[in-house]
Amino acid sequence: MSEQQDQNSDVIEVTREEAEAIVAQWRRDSNDYDMTEEQDRLAGIALEYRRRASEFESEENYVLAARYYQKADDVLEPANLGSHHFRVWGHYKLGVCYYYAKNYEMGSRYLLLALEGYLSHKSSSSDFTAANIYTLLGHLYRDQEQYEIAIEFYKKSLEILISQNCRKLSACTQNYIGRCYCDIEEHDEAIKYYSMTLDMIDVVGEETVEAHSRLGVIYREAEMYDEAIECHQAAIDLAVQLSGEQSSDAARELNRIAITYRYMGLYDEAIEHYQRSLEIYENQEDVDLRMVARVLENLAMGYVHAEQVGSAMECFGRLLSLLRELDGDDDEHVTEVEEYMANLDLSYRFSPLNVKPS
Repeated sequence: MSEQQDQNSDVIEVTREEAEAIVAQWRRDSNDYDMTEEQDRLAGIALEYRRRASEFESEENYVLAARYYQKADDVLEPANLGSHHFRVWGHYKLGVCYYYAKNYEMGSRYLLLALEGYLSHKSSSSDFTAANIYTLLGHLYRDQEQYEIAIEFYKKSLEILISQNCRKLSACTQNYIGRCYCDIEEHDEAIKYYSMTLDMIDVVGEETVEAHSRLGVIYREAEMYDEAIECHQAAIDLAVQLSGEQSSDAARELNRIAITYRYMGLYDEAIEHYQRSLEIYENQEDVDLRMVARVLENLAMGYVHAEQVGSAMECFGRLLSLLRELDGDDDEHVTEVEEYMANLDLSYRFSPLNVKPS
């Protein structure tokens, strides 16, 4: 079966009756009253495919949504039906759905088609639609770890957003660029873009929390621990202000500052912040068990460094039970934790401090 056949294998074909039933709506949308009977029929088919696609998209079933948008495009393009804008919009929706379905090749193809079609009918690229497409292309290449290409698209989006004074979206995009620079270890550039977000004092929200937090990570990796703690504490304070003391944002930032304290050798402070983070995660209504496991493991290692082996073993035991529940007994991480616990217990029991005199 070919790729195209496979993409359409779950698509229910549109009947002539369904197509004819929506031709009137098509005529109103397209402002085209001179279509032939065959064009009417094809237009109705395309609209029905798009309607179905929209339903699946709203349900976040992006694979099937993409298949229906693709069928609509297959009908529209050969017949050159609909306005230019209408066809460009279809390419954009195809790009979005393929992106979320993780079909990056098709996602890139249709987003670039949408961008080309859109810009060809604009006197200037400085508007939100173009910025949105550039941002999606940035996400697409970032997810494939092609960070340099992602940065290029994000910067094009940022240029437009700044010109349009879209400050909150500008802050988001600056953070996207900063994160990409972090991933390729160009920390000076990352600091530049995160600092741009923090300089936008009228923008206070998740973007500002993210900028503080990511700067903290950069400073920690550079062993600039005082600066890292300052940034992480600012992220915690702002997360509490925006979302509350028991929010997942606060828990995430408490875990991050605890990691920095552990790097500094301040194990009591690290343990305290890990415990606070873990308590929040465990008490949430929709418990994120993956985050609980992550913080449990961090807390266990904090106890190891603090030479509180009994507490470490208790945490590792809880972690092991949780990992088995999530991934099963044969998971590689489960085996690693079991081996670490065995070695830790053995080294502790045979330490000179714990050997009883005969």
